[in-house]
Amino acid sequence: MARYTGFGKHLFTQMAERIPGAFDNLKFFRTTDFQSEDVYAIYTALNEVFAIQLDPDCTVICLWDKEDYHVEIGDWSPNAYEEAINFMHEHFLSKT
Repeated sequence: MARYTGFGKHLFTQMAERIPGAFDNLKFFRTTDFQSEDVYAIYTALNEVFAIQLDPDCTVICLWDKEDYHVEIGDWSPNAYEEAINFMHEHFLSKT
């Protein structure tokens, strides 16, 4: 995260503070082909897998899983971090 300064940069800090078990199950990635400015994290634990994408160009936090959910939370939200963490709790972490 030291290399990323774009929108959503504090989401992972918020996760570590508020849902540390979830943070501990993240693996971080960056692509080199396209959208190389974005940061990706994949959560895997028990039977749950979901992804987090931070996109500084569109100023969105994208959350999705492989089956049911996809949401984009942006700078239009009064508190994007709170909204993202609540979404993770409600749609992903309640299953584990």
